[in-house]
Amino acid sequence: MAEHWPELVSALTEQSIDSVTLLLRGLDLLEHKGRLTPAEHKVLALPAERLRHVGMSAQQIVRFQSGRVRQSHEKIDLAYLLECVLQERRNELALLGLAVWRKFQPVDVLIDPTLGFSLAQAMLDWSMRFGHRIDLRLDLAPGEPPRARLRMKTQSENPPLEGQVFEDGIHWLLLRQIAATDGAVELERSVAEQSVLLSATFARTLPTPAAHPDEPAAEEALIDHDSLFVAAVTRLDPDVQADVREVIGQLDPSLHQPPAS
Repeated sequence: MAEHWPELVSALTEQSIDSVTLLLRGLDLLEHKGRLTPAEHKVLALPAERLRHVGMSAQQIVRFQSGRVRQSHEKIDLAYLLECVLQERRNELALLGLAVWRKFQPVDVLIDPTLGFSLAQAMLDWSMRFGHRIDLRLDLAPGEPPRARLRMKTQSENPPLEGQVFEDGIHWLLLRQIAATDGAVELERSVAEQSVLLSATFARTLPTPAAHPDEPAAEEALIDHDSLFVAAVTRLDPDVQADVREVIGQLDPSLHQPPAS
């Protein structure tokens, strides 16, 4: 039976993804007929999108674990890759009321582009569950040889629960599998008083003049989505605002984080 588990997982996740896709089509139809406003559609569709994302994560784990992934290690500008991920997720982050600060030092690594992109996406997925603000830092870890280090620090209003941080849920399992597939990425997670830290260290870092420990990183910039989140929710019909917030909280408590003041 053990050898059939990958096929079973693939079949279950495929059916789940198909069901969520039908649900999203139904929401699209309701919006088209004027039964939902665009803002209501966006808020109600988000939990379904996250459920579909969980199914896709399970598919990725099975695919990476199979050992059939053909990697092509290429020179990748890690800061540029991270910026692409943030821009792609911009609307989602806005709706969740997450503020994102980033400070990137130009660093090149050797990694399969698809694997690197998946790693950055998975790190963001794991981190955004724990608070309302994420600080991203890309620099070089101390010591030799040079190793790129990506850190995501999530801050929350309440102390994080260690049981949730160190739980081997779908997000962490995907991260661990991506790191194992690459073979040169080291992951670490930790808890502070009111924050959670996730870090990835890249062994295949290319020594370049730009990647020097003593050089200052690029100027810190803010992606602040709090006002966008407030606008999206307050545009809802007053009679359904409370219901929508309650539904979101029940489907995924991490989606019910209050916007940062």
